[in-house]
Amino acid sequence: MYIVSRESSAPRYDDTERAAVAADHRGMARFETSRSQVFRLVADALLCYCDDAPDVIRQRCLDAAQALGMELSVK
Repeated sequence: MYIVSRESSAPRYDDTERAAVAADHRGMARFETSRSQVFRLVADALLCYCDDAPDVIRQRCLDAAQALGMELSVK
């Protein structure tokens, strides 16, 4: 049973990922154990985002500098 529509619960933004969680709002943020399926889903996604973050931030800085007509050297 859905509480809200699929589009409302997980709107599409750029290349974001979407995942269904069989829980209400409280259950989506409070996990029974670190072995629960929902915890692993969230933890794995966060680890991937952390791994990707330096490159994403670097590219966004370069894109912003270019849009402002600035030269920026980011290592």
